[in-house]
Amino acid sequence: MVLKKVRVGVIDVGSNSVRLVIYDELKRVPIPIFNEKIMCALGKDIHKTKKLNKSGEKSAKNAIIRFVYIAHLMQVKKLFVFATAAVRESKDGKSFILDLEQHLNIKIKILSGETEAKLAGLGVIAAIPEASGIIGDMGGGSFELAEVDNGQVIKRKITPLGALKLLGISSNGDDFIYQTIHENLSGFDQFEINKINNFYAVGGGFRNLAKAYITLNNYPLKILHNYKIQSKKLDETLNRLINMSSSEINQLDDISDNRSETLKYTAMLMKYIIDYMQPENVIFSVYGVREGILFKNLTEEEQIKDPLIAGSVDFISKNEQMLEYSTELTDWVKPLFTEEDINFQRLLSSICILSNIARFEHPEYRAEIAFRRFLDSSIIGISHHDRLFIATALYYCYSSTIDESIDTICRLFLDKNMMSKTKSIGYAIRLAYNITAGSTGIISSINIDIKNTMLNLKFDIITKNLIGEVVEKHLTRLAENMKLTPKIAIE
Repeated sequence: MVLKKVRVGVIDVGSNSVRLVIYDELKRVPIPIFNEKIMCALGKDIHKTKKLNKSGEKSAKNAIIRFVYIAHLMQVKKLFVFATAAVRESKDGKSFILDLEQHLNIKIKILSGETEAKLAGLGVIAAIPEASGIIGDMGGGSFELAEVDNGQVIKRKITPLGALKLLGISSNGDDFIYQTIHENLSGFDQFEINKINNFYAVGGGFRNLAKAYITLNNYPLKILHNYKIQSKKLDETLNRLINMSSSEINQLDDISDNRSETLKYTAMLMKYIIDYMQPENVIFSVYGVREGILFKNLTEEEQIKDPLIAGSVDFISKNEQMLEYSTELTDWVKPLFTEEDINFQRLLSSICILSNIARFEHPEYRAEIAFRRFLDSSIIGISHHDRLFIATALYYCYSSTIDESIDTICRLFLDKNMMSKTKSIGYAIRLAYNITAGSTGIISSINIDIKNTMLNLKFDIITKNLIGEVVEKHLTRLAENMKLTPKIAIE
């Protein structure tokens, strides 16, 4: 019996925006199936008035009412609703929440700064399990920091340095902004600043900073998650952004009007972080508090799953035969790559699982569709380098030669050796498919291995009828790429 998926949703009542995200179900890598954000600026001028912005309050209330209704229409069984800095710090925040709770018959949790920092840390860990360093979650009304290491959120620090706060004091000049940042961020006694290699940037402001960097530096991918930039390189772009006029910032691609007015101050905050903490890398994470809440509600068994493998399996989960075949295929291909490290092996498993990703497309476009479908997917747990590695190998599952435009992108990330390995993986998977036509229960009876300089493909008396000209051609192509001599035997 196939169990029906139980949808879950999150309504995030932030200081700058209110967002609803509905996911297909609560699992290791939940897939967003509805995502809408309304810019309300609840926390505008809160540092002066100590109250919620009246116009923002009205917009936020209307958005929340709409979002709760949408969640009902989409049959969301579990709805997490929470509010952050603006609500918890304003004098009228609790009454605003109480009115909504009574009107909509829901519970809205007002997160403390400590809880918000921990959930942001869990969100990063959910997407990047090996994360080690300090995460910074920049919202509209606050800026939380947390240290993460070995799958745990260790230490936390809360500051009022949200995007709206910095915008609100901008009339006092850049020197005053830097002074305010310094007063709130200096003296990190609880963090070992000298040991920080990675700073993980979370939140809408930092995401737009990454978009600006991509535009200004002509970076070939528009994938924000797990985008790693050396701090020295990022610092050059930060200086450029800080000195740009408002009109110049407004002309940048993919930067919304609501975010463009705070981009300069986000850049100033990031520049101070780089100068003060001196991390080697800044890594942008699209996973934050919302995903942290979902991750926290998973069982321990789910939490420890590799997100790359879990996401890959989920990608093809609708086809049980395809999933069974991918398991057999993984076991068959691995003997060709026994000397590779653990990370390579997990990438190989993902490629095998996803090898039929474009099987039902037009033959002329399968390779390109396979490449783009994975490259542009929301699968997590990988760097940009690894994402290109998997996408390129999937391309070679369907084609022996690569399109020049795609090859140009790949070679920005993959050296000659890694490109050769993507070919070997793709060619091996293509060989297996040509032998079996994707049928299950066959490939495990046919052995492939490497002995000295020989690439051996061994059939038994039953499967020998599967030997043919096309199989020989694909075996030869694989052997040539691996600089081996092909041999077919019947045992």
